[in-house]
Amino acid sequence: MIWAGLGLQLAVFALWVWLMARSLLRLARWTRAQSGAMLPGPRWGLRGFAAFLRAPDFAAERRQLGLVTVALFGILLLNRVLFGS
Repeated sequence: MIWAGLGLQLAVFALWVWLMARSLLRLARWTRAQSGAMLPGPRWGLRGFAAFLRAPDFAAERRQLGLVTVALFGILLLNRVLFGS
């Protein structure tokens, strides 16, 4: 039974990693397009993260990451309750 919990946790974590990498790569493309530079500076990085938190363009990514993060924390808590330390 513990293996099923760990397998589910691994699957959700892999999904979270994939969503996070996809979001960061999309954010990097957006930042390069907005700045017009191949390597935008730190100021553009902060603008990019602010846009990720506020812009409607990134609403789907924010929602997906939030749901998968909550699911991951829920699975971690469930494994802790069911199987102890």
